Amino acid sequence: SLPPEPARRESLIRDLCAALRGLPLFLYGTDGWDPAWAADTPVVLPVAPPSPERQASRWRHALERAGSDGIAPAEADTLAAAVAAHRLDGG
Repeated sequence: SLPPEPARRESLIRDLCAALRGLPLFLYGTDGWDPAWAADTPVVLPVAPPSPERQASRWRHALERAGSDGIAPAEADTLAAAVAAHRLDGG
């Protein structure tokens, strides 16, 4: 994860882009690209957030995998619908 301070974050991104110039580098976030970060202009691909149905499906899958902890499939569906608005990531 990047540092929260904008100046440190920008410096780190600049250094990373310089060190990896010519190699594929994937960054994601809510901020737009700053041309001062790298000598080359990147390809920017906007990605829409997952639909509420997709979020519920991801939660349901995660909850079912945790089913060994005693969560019944019906309870997983109910819980997945309740928490679908919250972010589920790989961390």
